Amino acid sequence: MTDPRRKDKQKAEGRRVIVAECYKKGMTIRQTCEVVMKRMGLDKLPSVKAIFNDRHALLKEWRAERIQDMDDLVQLELQRIDDAILELWEAWEKSKTDFKAKSSKRKGELPPSVPTSAPKNVDEIEKRITTTHVEQSEKEEINFGDPRYISEIRFQLIERRKLLGMYAPDKTDGKMVISVDITEKDVETFSKAFSSRYK
Repeated sequence: MTDPRRKDKQKAEGRRVIVAECYKKGMTIRQTCEVVMKRMGLDKLPSVKAIFNDRHALLKEWRAERIQDMDDLVQLELQRIDDAILELWEAWEKSKTDFKAKSSKRKGELPPSVPTSAPKNVDEIEKRITTTHVEQSEKEEINFGDPRYISEIRFQLIERRKLLGMYAPDKTDGKMVISVDITEKDVETFSKAFSSRYK
């Protein structure tokens, strides 16, 4: 025996699919009633209240889906920013590493037996030259870190705060302005978190 409630539920679901199509096309409730009656083979128009409730339920459902989509997108962007910041901190730490720069100079001459005509390419020059003296030097480079990394880290932190809604918008001449106040403490806090994570 068929459950009448199940049959009614299936009809309601079928009707809602039609209502959704009509709603997206901008039809009025009365026009939607006529389309539903025709498509479902009904003897009379469905009640205005039923169509209104369907539209209301659809709006609620779409709004919930959009909020979920937005939450997922925000979470994805936050993760991307966090990954970028971690990479920037690693690059910042590397930019503070001291190193020894080595350089060498070579002196040479062409043998008298070799003609002095213009060589055709660099390889030919190399073949003709006989090395007579090599000078090597070594210089210690003291690095204090590339400030461009800190600047980019600050920018990424600002973007992160914007996504989290941590800045109150100010209205100026009808335009939205974001007030930002970045301190050294902000960078220091993230730096400590980074250091403890990668110890």
